[in-house]
Amino acid sequence: MPMPGLPSLRKIISRKILTQYKAEYNFETEITITAGATQALYTAISTIIHSGDEVIIIEPAYDSYVPAVIANGGVPIYSQLTAGERIQFRLEVIKKKISRKTKAIIINSPHNPKGSVS
Repeated sequence: MPMPGLPSLRKIISRKILTQYKAEYNFETEITITAGATQALYTAISTIIHSGDEVIIIEPAYDSYVPAVIANGGVPIYSQLTAGERIQFRLEVIKKKISRKTKAIIINSPHNPKGSVS
């Protein structure tokens, strides 16, 4: 089986996205099949994070983010959601955590494990 998944399945997904969302994706270069969300997240993180790269992670966070960052030599930088009537992240707090080493910010929406939309 090809690494990104069966071409026939990727073609079907490309057509479905076009029909349902009017968005065009090349099945050969823009669609990859994974064994689940955790593998997809790990693969995405692995492609961009290297030793010393910082990744801002909004907590509470899905439990696979931090191990994936660390496994690839990255440094997790934590930002807490604010509590209150509406749980949300604060952009001004996140901006202060950005440095020259920041390679990614993981934003989850709807937020997992809270289940709300940011």
